[in-house]
Amino acid sequence: MKKFCGLALILVVFVSTRYGEGQATQAGVQVEISSLKPLPLHVTLRSGANRRVVIDKGQLPWATRYGMVLVAAKTDSQCLEKVLPVEDRGVGKISLEPRQVLTGDVELEGIFKGLDEARKKSDVHLFWAYQAPSELGIARWSGGWILIPRNP
Repeated sequence: MKKFCGLALILVVFVSTRYGEGQATQAGVQVEISSLKPLPLHVTLRSGANRRVVIDKGQLPWATRYGMVLVAAKTDSQCLEKVLPVEDRGVGKISLEPRQVLTGDVELEGIFKGLDEARKKSDVHLFWAYQAPSELGIARWSGGWILIPRNP
């Protein structure tokens, strides 16, 4: 598990530094924590295509727990264990107009085992990465880091 956590963290850091421009407000992906209880990761996806495009709903970052690469680490560098049940991808298609914005939430408390307990002891660092469908006309990979503050 530690080896996987380390590899995932390296991937996310690489994506964050290599493709950090994916957080642009023009087109791309923005990710933020919208409240501290519950703990939803609010994702905004803006099409960069100059025409109407159609993608599978399962390719949206919030469609399943597998929609984004997520790694949560405590301040002592220990990664939190992920709970990843078998899930079906979203069924169907969705069309987006040029520059159209879609939003959705990813509930972090259901993804990371012991997240509440970890937050009682320290801040938690959340690293994320999203691979966008090419049709959206945005960076292939977007990623970043979010600090989830300690909640004593």
